[in-house]
Amino acid sequence: MQYNDAFLAKQLAFFRLPVVILDLEATGGHFMHDRITEIAFLRFDGQNVERFTQLVNPQKEISEFVTQLTGISNEMVANAPTFADVIPHILPMLRGSLLVAHNSRFDYTLLRNEFRRAGVPFATPTLCTVKLSRTLYPNEHKHNLDAVANRFGLTSDGNRHRAWADVAILADFLQAALLDNADRWQKIALSLIQPPVLPTNIPENIHHDLLEFSDDFGVVAIHLAQRVELLICENAYRETIAWLLSHISLLNEIKKLAFYPTVGMLHNIATFARLAREFEQQLGASGRHTIEFYEQQGCLKAKVTLLKNGFYTTPPTGVFIYPKAAKKAVQEWATTHEICPTWLGVLPYTLPKSAPCPVALAKTCACESQDLNLHNQKVMQFADKLPTADWLNSPRLFIRETDELSGQFVDFTVERGALLLDNGEWFVHYELFSILKQKFKFQKETIRDN
Repeated sequence: MQYNDAFLAKQLAFFRLPVVILDLEATGGHFMHDRITEIAFLRFDGQNVERFTQLVNPQKEISEFVTQLTGISNEMVANAPTFADVIPHILPMLRGSLLVAHNSRFDYTLLRNEFRRAGVPFATPTLCTVKLSRTLYPNEHKHNLDAVANRFGLTSDGNRHRAWADVAILADFLQAALLDNADRWQKIALSLIQPPVLPTNIPENIHHDLLEFSDDFGVVAIHLAQRVELLICENAYRETIAWLLSHISLLNEIKKLAFYPTVGMLHNIATFARLAREFEQQLGASGRHTIEFYEQQGCLKAKVTLLKNGFYTTPPTGVFIYPKAAKKAVQEWATTHEICPTWLGVLPYTLPKSAPCPVALAKTCACESQDLNLHNQKVMQFADKLPTADWLNSPRLFIRETDELSGQFVDFTVERGALLLDNGEWFVHYELFSILKQKFKFQKETIRDN
């Protein structure tokens, strides 16, 4: 079978956005380390059909194994343009299109990473034809491109593992499946698009703003008629689409979508803090507890309180998930530094009025001197020795976040669960605690405490 441009163009117009059937060849299958060696695609925009194929210099060695598989050698790509050189030609054709590929996760991720290396934001919806084949033909056992080609008797004039030959077979498969049952094909294909397609009546400014998004770390500002909604994202494009689909009634209120790219989750929090201050966001509670000192009749006491998200001139005095853990920590701290728990107000029970200090009855206690000034001095002297958290020992941490693809990095200081901002303020946010736990678990090499 040989695909028919006019037939495919008519059928693919159903999606109401340009459709790109794409295939890539690469130096290997590692998303972060491997690079594109060839790109080919067929683009339908409702009026025109465009073909593009180009060898790409991957700027790294192609192994003999990959050369035997794809037919692409180091000599063939030596004088080819780099991916960055190709971007001006392909970006206008790929942005805002539905990307159709066999195992689209591989092609889309590799493509997105190449754009990120070049500092160019890129994101687009995808349709995986492996999933399409499995859903359309559930009784078939194999769904790789060779199996699909054999199923329909499809052949290619070129090397099966060259990008353009695979695009041609993929186009033939789409046509064959459409000829089987176009209505079912369209219904199933629409259900498989990731992220899901936005409504057809969505305001044009939303489509336009989304073109500048990437599917990476960043903060998204959704400017509504009366407020600004801020999203902290790991995959900004997809998470924004999800927000839009869950807030359909607000779509006509959206004035603008703005994307602020970052290099990682801590950078997200710092960027969110800046935008929260700019847009006067209400930040609410952090879901954590802290220890506060207060004065009562000249005596410094301690209490466990809810920690609020927001801006502070100094870091909070400890961060704890549960109030009992916070109270236990301050009790142990008082014992260690011989600070009277009665005066501090942290005994595990309440004493009757005028009752003697139980610690003083059993052994020497700081309250025996009745010197409030001494008590207050000791509280302030050892305040920085209070436990930082119920899961973190070091009070001050220095963390570097690096974008492996672009090489960009940002250094951060975190103390007692708060992030130091560029203006010298400290910022607390509930997501910061889970980020720190993840970094200790998976990225400990990026953290130092001196």
